[in-house]
Amino acid sequence: MTPGEDNVPGSRSSEDQPPEEPQDADASGQDDDAVWEDLVARLKATDSGDASPGPGAVSPGSGSGSGFSAFDPLGLSSPAAPPPVGSGPRDYETDPEVEEELDSFVPEDPGPLSEADPRFALAWAGAAGSPLLIVLLLIFWRSAPQPVWWVLIAGFAAGVGYLLWQLPQRGDDDHDDGARL
Repeated sequence: MTPGEDNVPGSRSSEDQPPEEPQDADASGQDDDAVWEDLVARLKATDSGDASPGPGAVSPGSGSGSGFSAFDPLGLSSPAAPPPVGSGPRDYETDPEVEEELDSFVPEDPGPLSEADPRFALAWAGAAGSPLLIVLLLIFWRSAPQPVWWVLIAGFAAGVGYLLWQLPQRGDDDHDDGARL
């Protein structure tokens, strides 16, 4: 480089040689052409329903190394083998005693829904339903009266406030590590 030239990346000096082209450019191009012709011939054979490849095409099983099997790291050119026959997670037999015990199990009836505290249901309706209604109003009725918006915001605040107020202040056992079932 001469002292007046800036050392800018990408600029060449007269001493730098251009990168050399591979000497086998014709040979690698011919290999690529042969592989492309092979691929096109096999695809044409597949489209026409003919199982035999066209003239000059290399079959995948041949030892030339330029076919699809040479570039097949997943083994897709060979047909898939059927899965081995063995025992799966559901292929088992149970003892008649255990099966009888399972058949005789009857779960207890769940309690009626009317025993739930209506204040919790109302609080959840305000905490979860108000934001949903606000989104629906924003989408479908943007010109809703202002009191509707204030009622929905107040319902959300009251519902969340009540649910937070009803959280237990202390657990039954302060030294519990959570390992109990």
